[in-house]
Amino acid sequence: MAIFTKAEDLFGLFNQSVGGGAIEGGQPGYETRRFFQPKVGLDAIVKNPGYLDTSEDKPYPTDVVTYSDRRQILGTITLNNRDWWENSNYDKTSFQPYLTDEKKIVFNQQVKIDGSGNKIIVNEDRDKSGFFKFSIDAAPFVINPNTDEIIRLDRYYDKDIDTEKYNLATEGKINYYIYPRGDARTPAGNIDTFKSKGKKTDAGENVFDRYARNPNSTRGYHLFHLDWGDGTPLEHIRETKVLEGNTLLEHVYEKPGFYTIKGVVMAFDGSKIGCWEKFETNFLLNPSPNYDVDLYNYENFATIGGISNDSVLVKSATDIIGINPLTFDDEKSSVKLVENINLFDRLSIYNFLTKIDHTILNEYLSDFDDYTKEITDEPGPMMMDGEIIGCLDPQALNYDPNAERDITVGSICDYGLTLKIVAPNLGSDAPNFHIDLYLVNDTESILGSIPEDIPYYLDSPKVLQGQPDLQNGYTGTETLPIGAQNPFYVIGRKLAYQQALGEDWIDYDAIDSNSTKKTVQTNPTNSSNKTRNITKSQLLNAKRILIGVRAPETGGGQGSQTTVAVESFSFDVEAVPHSSEDAQALGRNTPNLSSNDVNNIYDNVLSNRSDDPYEILYSNYFHPTKGAINLRKTNGSGEILTGWFYKLGQQLPVNEFGNRQRTGVASDWVITKDKINFLELDISELQDAGATNENGLNGTYNINFNLTYTQSGGGSTGKTTGP
Repeated sequence: MAIFTKAEDLFGLFNQSVGGGAIEGGQPGYETRRFFQPKVGLDAIVKNPGYLDTSEDKPYPTDVVTYSDRRQILGTITLNNRDWWENSNYDKTSFQPYLTDEKKIVFNQQVKIDGSGNKIIVNEDRDKSGFFKFSIDAAPFVINPNTDEIIRLDRYYDKDIDTEKYNLATEGKINYYIYPRGDARTPAGNIDTFKSKGKKTDAGENVFDRYARNPNSTRGYHLFHLDWGDGTPLEHIRETKVLEGNTLLEHVYEKPGFYTIKGVVMAFDGSKIGCWEKFETNFLLNPSPNYDVDLYNYENFATIGGISNDSVLVKSATDIIGINPLTFDDEKSSVKLVENINLFDRLSIYNFLTKIDHTILNEYLSDFDDYTKEITDEPGPMMMDGEIIGCLDPQALNYDPNAERDITVGSICDYGLTLKIVAPNLGSDAPNFHIDLYLVNDTESILGSIPEDIPYYLDSPKVLQGQPDLQNGYTGTETLPIGAQNPFYVIGRKLAYQQALGEDWIDYDAIDSNSTKKTVQTNPTNSSNKTRNITKSQLLNAKRILIGVRAPETGGGQGSQTTVAVESFSFDVEAVPHSSEDAQALGRNTPNLSSNDVNNIYDNVLSNRSDDPYEILYSNYFHPTKGAINLRKTNGSGEILTGWFYKLGQQLPVNEFGNRQRTGVASDWVITKDKINFLELDISELQDAGATNENGLNGTYNINFNLTYTQSGGGSTGKTTGP
């Protein structure tokens, strides 16, 4: 039972609204999978994109083979074809886009044939960052006023079995919670609609919050073009809504019925739309006891003519669906005639007419028959030639101790792989170090900048607001031409940066904003912060994997200042025993993980002039045409303009302006910096999840971090090793 407390807690409460784990098939040896979820009206056979023997024209098929349950499927899906962005952003009433500026258009869109052979729209930027890869799930719900239980509206409730929930899931105000799930698209771009999709998180929290927490930034996941499906005006079309983990929408529905909420969520990085996904939520509102349009309820029947075929109500009902109200002739009747009537209203009419004469609804049987059946199906064991088929490997997730054999080609076994980063135990009195594992998604954006020099010779004219120059007798402005010495030149600084930091140095502050971070602590107040799980897919999606250690902030009163410094840092890997006793007796492979020291990450980088440069007066500035002149300050005081004298260094080749600029010398500058020690994790040899005898990995492995540090001041000095 999920209990509503506050919006911030909703992210952890909801299971996937539709689909999840397949009850049959799904392994590489099976061409199809079966998803069975009667509460949402789902019983479907779907092609398996991981099938070993797929065709070249459909390499990753995910299309539905057959629906055994033909009721309206409830729940939220991300649409396979996101369509051209401009189609979502087009206002058909004004013939203009809803959004302008950076959100008006998306560049580099193209048509692609997906893994099921269908045409979809893709854009190049989506593959540049994990931030752009997501799917959408949602939960429409009401709250039980007596127990605070969450009553989902994307579920079918039996009026007699789930009476309380049925009576609460009615017209009126509903709550609507949108949240992110992981990328559900195959390598060919088509979406695997019903597969199990984990919630999209960053360091254990809703990824929406990672990008929404900065109120001064527009970066994040934006809700756009929300259609509640009841004819009310579209919302969030002129200004998008940045989604957060506590975003809870509300809407009032005046009538019971089946409804479809439609919308678009886009990932916006602050300057461009990296990707967008269209989603739909189907749900059902039952009629409340107070609903005043209940004409077709037999138990509350009251109309002229009773329930005879000649009654006004019967004639009206048959006429609505295209049956001759006089003769009950269904020659001209068709399901297509009632497609635009809300499904709930259609079912109400069908329900009423079956009590009059069920034979008149033969043409409509396919539209309502599945709503009359009792669903009792449960999957049984898979049999082949009289033997139970199942996974025989105790180390697999789906190990079946009752299985007699596996499939002939491939294996039915499914293996899981979890890597857990673990902080060392340094003792309760030790400082609380933070160990950060960064999954870098943009390697260019983490590079530090090297400022360009201000050239010695002018590459463009420089206008000076001149003061009276008594020596040459001119006043007003003075324009220094191309090729003249720049009175404001700054050289040698670029060379000093290059020598001190290197060309491709990494800015420590930029790593955090361009990565997914997982942090463990050596001495946290909450023990759960000592470990974090990480999947292989998260590792593979990262451009680089960097690991660093942050020493705790130090302090103390006068004479008791404490200094903590990390001396060494490393890790080792150990296998966590399987829970199954049968599996514990079997050997395991060790993950092939290695690391390298990263020596070019710096923080607090600053440049200052050394003691060599000295200030000069431009009292005899050499003008190319006027000779020696005075350059005066622009503040009206008549003071001589000042600059700094830097050593000229080497000459550079003649540039496009005809100048031979000078490099300056690095010794004119002092570059101060804090070097941050990092490891880079190398996963190039990391094995796939699989059977041990096939060099695969399975189960959980701990990545145990080790560090040594020194601590001085505050009454103690020493070196400590952990764990």
